[in-house]
Amino acid sequence: MRKYSIEDLIYLIKEQVQTFLLDGGEFYPFGACIDKNDQLVPVSAYLDGEFPSSLELISMLEKSFREKVGKGEYKVAAIIIDVTVKEDGIGYDAIEIRFFEPNNQEDTEYMKYNKHSNYIEFI
Repeated sequence: MRKYSIEDLIYLIKEQVQTFLLDGGEFYPFGACIDKNDQLVPVSAYLDGEFPSSLELISMLEKSFREKVGKGEYKVAAIIIDVTVKEDGIGYDAIEIRFFEPNNQEDTEYMKYNKHSNYIEFI
């Protein structure tokens, strides 16, 4: 059985972001993790057949990921959010990736991107 790495997780995240932005035309926060069996798992949620608001979903994922990482069910988990980052007064489209790891370690990374007609270019 293949063991997945953070790089594999980031690849999955980029693929999912591209699917949301190109095929869906919009972005909805989502999660992804490497579980205790070293498998990549995309994560989303809905309540009573409906999708929660973005803020509700982020809150639900944060709580779930902290708990599951703490119990050892996930080796690492990430929440992905579409954001705008500013550099030198200029706004750029980006994704925010919030990583959750054992020992309450949390880290946030930003990846800027350009949306083209048939692909997303991460810069």
